[in-house]
Amino acid sequence: LPHDLDDALVGHHHLALAVFENERRVYAYGDAAYPAGLLAQAGTQLAAARLWTWREDRSEHRGLALRLAAADGRSPLVLAVAVDTAHHRQFLDNFKLALGLVFGLAAAVAALLGWAVARVGLAPLRQTARLAGEITAERLDTRLSSDRVPPELADLALSFNAMLDRLRDSIDRLSSFAADLAHEMRTPV
Repeated sequence: LPHDLDDALVGHHHLALAVFENERRVYAYGDAAYPAGLLAQAGTQLAAARLWTWREDRSEHRGLALRLAAADGRSPLVLAVAVDTAHHRQFLDNFKLALGLVFGLAAAVAALLGWAVARVGLAPLRQTARLAGEITAERLDTRLSSDRVPPELADLALSFNAMLDRLRDSIDRLSSFAADLAHEMRTPV
């Protein structure tokens, strides 16, 4: 039986199996050190078997034990099975690290792209603001080009140009009034 079990378990490097008779190890495959509580609490029903997790050195095991009734009056045997899960833990730790790095890099790239898109998208607005800043009382003939601004700002450019037209008209009327007033005041003098 030990030879058949060894042949059946070949290639299962993370698996450990042991058979105990009266706390004495009769057969062992793998290098798991089973806790005494696991062996002492071994039940006779597989469905009710409690899953144990324990650490030893650099490995982490998960396993269970089952009490088997022995034939021909011998004492019952305890079958213990364990799987070394350290490589799973290492894989998950590496995966979390890689995922964190990817998310961090993706957030940095998204922030950079967002900044670039906003910068390019707002360039016409900055140009419009610069042109509006250059308009003075002496330069009221300057107009904002509605074809050089995004469609969303075309109405704003048209409204701004209309305001400049009204302002120009008001200044012309005020200048004309001032000229007429000056002429009228000079005439009697």
